Amino acid sequence: MRQQRRRVAGLAFALALASSAAFAQSSPDTSASALHWAAYNDDLGEVKRLLAEGADPNLANRFGVTALHEAVTVRNAAMLGAMLDAGANPNAEFGEGETVLMTAARTGDLDSVRLLLTHGADVNASERWHGQTALMWAAIENHADVVKALIAAGAEIDARSTKHDWVPISYSEGNVPKTRDLGGVTALQFAARQGSAEAVHALIEAGADASLTEPMYELTPLQLAIVNGHYTLARDLIDRGVGVDDGSLYIAIDTRNLGYYAQRPNPPEKDGDVTSLDVINALLARGANPDLPYTKGLPEGVAPEGVAKPRLPERTVAGEILVPPGATPLDRAAAAGDLIVVETLLAHGASATVVTEDGTTPLMLLAGYSRTRTNAPLSDIPKRLELIRAMVEKGADVNAVHKDSTNDALFFARQRNAAEIIDLLEQFGAREATAAN
Repeated sequence: MRQQRRRVAGLAFALALASSAAFAQSSPDTSASALHWAAYNDDLGEVKRLLAEGADPNLANRFGVTALHEAVTVRNAAMLGAMLDAGANPNAEFGEGETVLMTAARTGDLDSVRLLLTHGADVNASERWHGQTALMWAAIENHADVVKALIAAGAEIDARSTKHDWVPISYSEGNVPKTRDLGGVTALQFAARQGSAEAVHALIEAGADASLTEPMYELTPLQLAIVNGHYTLARDLIDRGVGVDDGSLYIAIDTRNLGYYAQRPNPPEKDGDVTSLDVINALLARGANPDLPYTKGLPEGVAPEGVAKPRLPERTVAGEILVPPGATPLDRAAAAGDLIVVETLLAHGASATVVTEDGTTPLMLLAGYSRTRTNAPLSDIPKRLELIRAMVEKGADVNAVHKDSTNDALFFARQRNAAEIIDLLEQFGAREATAAN
């Protein structure tokens, strides 16, 4: 957002200048006026002179940009005030409806925001492309003081951007996203996704609803912070008491264990002084249920045909984003071989007897079962042995059978040539099931 919207009005103005050799205000063919040019160059004296001579502050260039937009782009409230006093429209807009107030909110020009509001700017105006408001733009850019001013002026704090009804798209093959963002995002969700911590704090303190979910993947502000690696903000939200028993624990474990793909970088393990494991521990300390299956995903009509919930966000054009039905945080940690998190979950009361709908148990995953069908050697056998013992002591069934393959933990351990795990399972009474394959 910062890169896409930075000085849009200024660029439009510059393009207009390049297209015309003359830009005197009196010419009907001109694209930009002398007043535009003076504002663009942040020349307050020249702006005042031109206004005194009768320059029209509401004149727009062929892109619809007014001198007011230029004034707030250069963050010159005195210049804006002079134009407003000369009769400028505080609700002037360009493009798809970007108002002067939106531009000022994006640039963080608090004085200009206050001036515009005093002169009657519509605090809840939205642009027509995505239906975003000045509050949303201020939140994305982390301008907390502007966020507070807009809310005080009556900005709808939980308003959503436009929820799009896209025409379905499909591709025959190749690594391409199969879905498009739906929109329908609140200012708090935008800020959390961007990692705009001060804006998040301002919104929550003003009463923004942290339980609302965006419509694409049903993610809360906390979950948006987690999937984007904003762990410091995530822990702060947890400490502030937002809801945590809603799949956030599964998402935190999944984000920590993303596969690696050249098309996209993964979030760093550490955000400031806060790690993904710190977030997991904070969630558990606040009462997140380690046995809660993950059930969120794309709404009906958006998911590719034949694909249902649960489903994780499409972070890349490649990689696994489907969640095995019935999968819990312990399943996700065990599947990833994230033994530290497996140990943490068990210590916080996670059940060792949970089973996904296809019959997968955490014990099978530790013993060697892989959903990616790899037979590579297992890592950290001593820790796996320790955790298998702990699971059996907590009631895990060593003879549970996977529904699809009719294989058990002992079979999977033999597939991996994990002799020590085989011995331990046999000590606990494991016997290989009669398998279909």
